[in-house]
Amino acid sequence: VQIEGIEMAPYGLWLANHPLWRSARVKENLPGIPIGRPALVFDDHNAEYVLQQRAWETDVRRPARWHAAAYSAIQVNKLRRYERQICQQADRVIVVSDADRDALRTLDMTLDITVVPNGVDLDYYAAYSRERDSQAPDYGPKALVFTGKMDFRPNIDAVVWFADEVLPLIQREEPEARFVIVGKEPHPRVQALAGRPGITVTGWVPDIRAHIASAAVYVVPLRIGGGTRLKVLEAMAMHSAMVSTRLGCEGFPLNDQQIVAFADDADAFAAATVALLRDPVRRASQGEAGRQFVEANYGWQAIVPRLRAVYDTLSSNG
Repeated sequence: VQIEGIEMAPYGLWLANHPLWRSARVKENLPGIPIGRPALVFDDHNAEYVLQQRAWETDVRRPARWHAAAYSAIQVNKLRRYERQICQQADRVIVVSDADRDALRTLDMTLDITVVPNGVDLDYYAAYSRERDSQAPDYGPKALVFTGKMDFRPNIDAVVWFADEVLPLIQREEPEARFVIVGKEPHPRVQALAGRPGITVTGWVPDIRAHIASAAVYVVPLRIGGGTRLKVLEAMAMHSAMVSTRLGCEGFPLNDQQIVAFADDADAFAAATVALLRDPVRRASQGEAGRQFVEANYGWQAIVPRLRAVYDTLSSNG
């Protein structure tokens, strides 16, 4: 459901409706299996219907993207029905943010939903050192880095919008600024950006940390999406100064511009980025604040007990 023209097969519905799964006495079907079926947990990384709704809202404003908008308009209602059915058949639904919980509850207010945020391996990101990495890329002192899987529609929209609308404004003030798009399987629309001055498209890289660490400013120009963005946690874990749309950091309790500089239109995004490029002290301060934020809230030591509690509760009730 995240790639234009491809629809999700109803595997979840097949599983929940399989006679073996629905049996009140699984033991009768498979000798040696305890009475009663296993608990069914639906871990929803993002409310898919919300993603398609936002894609429609973004693309319908541009005639060249009306075909994509039409696709999303059709998918929204399909996904609302699909997600409602999956959620209703699960014994527990897990989501990564309050926003996703609220979105799913608009489908059915009776759903049993638990919020367990995404986490990040703090030690893994802290262990990287550019000084010890002889293969570390050098994109110059004013590199603006974006990371992600580059055939994913929200990421495609983000980098194309940034390249078209934001980067020229930045380069007018800072001609040495370079936009670096890092991630595997770049879509043809992304590959086409590599032909422009001041833009690099890397494709797959062996160690994402090296590229995040190369950023003077990490940018999150997302206009479409749901759930929470792991890229935000990864960049914060590496002390990156960051400019993001509000949607880019949706789901995180971030209201303090000391951690992330927020901007939702091209002029504001460019101005915030230029301000950070010109202020190394603020970049360092923001990067340190971001690292402290993820250490306090999103390390595995904070996340795993919350996830384990969900399964312990289901096991004890079974």
